[in-house]
Amino acid sequence: MVLLSPLPPGPTPGPEAAFEQIVAIAPAITEDLKPIKPATTFPTSTQRVYVLYTYRGMEKGVPYVIAWYRDGDEVGSDVLLWRWGSQGTNYAYLEVGDFGPGLYELRLYIGRQLQLTTTFTVGVPIRLTPTPESSEETGS
Repeated sequence: MVLLSPLPPGPTPGPEAAFEQIVAIAPAITEDLKPIKPATTFPTSTQRVYVLYTYRGMEKGVPYVIAWYRDGDEVGSDVLLWRWGSQGTNYAYLEVGDFGPGLYELRLYIGRQLQLTTTFTVGVPIRLTPTPESSEETGS
């Protein structure tokens, strides 16, 4: 699990550092970070999903973590050093075609502090439904 890994050295995030909100989830984005066909459910044929988010108070070199989950299991993660400006919009993406249908979750951290989470679905996730147990008692 990525959060057990040591963070790379970098400046301590200031009190204003935050990933503020999810802007959109989409299978494609433009060069100027506009979502194309945003949604929260995507067809099974979808190969990549982008999550756009806003940030503020960041400074270069601050460690941050991107962690992806499918049906509750971690499928990818990165521990990175911030290299963009102090505020604006950024994105993370996952090659969902590598993992197939399911309920996906993105967790974004600054250092080890959880900042944002969001979920989306690819295809129709398989959900196991418990079989109802018989209410009849068996005698012996």
